[in-house]
Amino acid sequence: METVDCLPPKAFRNRHRNSTETVTHILKKKGVRVTQNRVDLLDILNDAQHPLNQKDIEERLSVKPDRVTLYRNLRFFVDHKIIHKIEVNDSLTSYSLNRTFIEEEHSEEHLHFYCSVCHKVICMPQLSIKEYDLPEGFSQQSSKLIVNGICNICNEEKQEI
Repeated sequence: METVDCLPPKAFRNRHRNSTETVTHILKKKGVRVTQNRVDLLDILNDAQHPLNQKDIEERLSVKPDRVTLYRNLRFFVDHKIIHKIEVNDSLTSYSLNRTFIEEEHSEEHLHFYCSVCHKVICMPQLSIKEYDLPEGFSQQSSKLIVNGICNICNEEKQEI
């Protein structure tokens, strides 16, 4: 079994030498104005090995951000499908770069795992969410699936005790 932090899903194994160039390309492709705040924010999400919550993003930014500007940029990116908003529960939301811009085979709708021990959200793009056979008259537009449990790292640490 793969260890998530050592051998993360393919989406996170493919590192790009020039993250700024990659995220600038994404912004231009989407027709979005390129600003330093936006580039810095997307650089952080592009380099992250797992989705980050707003507090994690704030801690990684080199300049202390204005929270309102950060929140507006996050909401803007979600609305423009540049990033994914992963709502684990009422009090925990994480964000991840939409990797379909970088990897064509990356499914936009995929499973996420939430570890109840370390509180990390882990993207699992190798596990797509299926299209459900809904009753007549219903049509599926999107799906969100969060699996709650204990990640492999926390399970290993638990066994060592």
